[in-house]
Amino acid sequence: MSQTRVTDPEITPAVWREMGLSDNEYEQVKGILGRNPTYTELGMYAVMWSEHCGYKYSRPVLRLFKRYREQLDSGALENAGVVDIGDGYGIAMKIESHNHPSAVEPFQGAATGVGGILRDIFTMGARPIASLNSLRFGDLDDPHVRFLFEHVVAGIGFYGNCVGVPTVGGEVCFDKSYAGNPLVNAMSAGLVKLDRIASELQGLKAIDGYVAYWRQRIAGIESWQRLAKQRRSRRQDHLRNGDLLGFQRGAVPVGRGQDLQTRVCVARLEVVQPALQEEDISRV
Repeated sequence: MSQTRVTDPEITPAVWREMGLSDNEYEQVKGILGRNPTYTELGMYAVMWSEHCGYKYSRPVLRLFKRYREQLDSGALENAGVVDIGDGYGIAMKIESHNHPSAVEPFQGAATGVGGILRDIFTMGARPIASLNSLRFGDLDDPHVRFLFEHVVAGIGFYGNCVGVPTVGGEVCFDKSYAGNPLVNAMSAGLVKLDRIASELQGLKAIDGYVAYWRQRIAGIESWQRLAKQRRSRRQDHLRNGDLLGFQRGAVPVGRGQDLQTRVCVARLEVVQPALQEEDISRV
């Protein structure tokens, strides 16, 4: 049986610009590698240097804050913060937004926002115990806003029910200023023994098992912001075409299966040998 060989497309300025890289960033990639990058390597750099993963636009602004700058320069930034609550226990907490993904595909965008924030909790060695959310949408008289609202809420509920972590609080506000760009903020909290916190400085790696999550993530992250801008005026057309083939989707076991997977991930942090942590790849 004959086999078809898949070849990478030619790397042109249009290719790296479509991925979200500037001409200067492409030259930096070449300097780091000492050669021209392959198509796959270029895609990985584009993802990890994106605003979504690397905060390349907001980090210079955040550096204006003294404590953030000190933590960033010391390399002591973690996946989540931990507050000592006494008796040797702490609460790990993290909040992040999934605005552009939810504007493009509200159900999956919101669902994976919840999944990502839960990941940040258990990679600290904590077991997630509660989720919260803060949402902003445009005027509900707009049919598209109602569509976004309905599917964002459904996505949040879907993922929370799958993992068995209850949503214990939330808020939602409606204002016409959010008509074209809803805000979807997800938060999670977890319980951890203070002597079992998994530190980034220890180089621990949590293998979270979300294979499908990563398979789709590389192709999808940069397309979120592009699609959100290009498709906003076309309302729901983007949900019916092939542009979302690379969009990140929530892929989780249901109920006790996911609960067991979370327990295994936390337990693995206690015994795994020092290795490169997931977020460290952003420094390549």
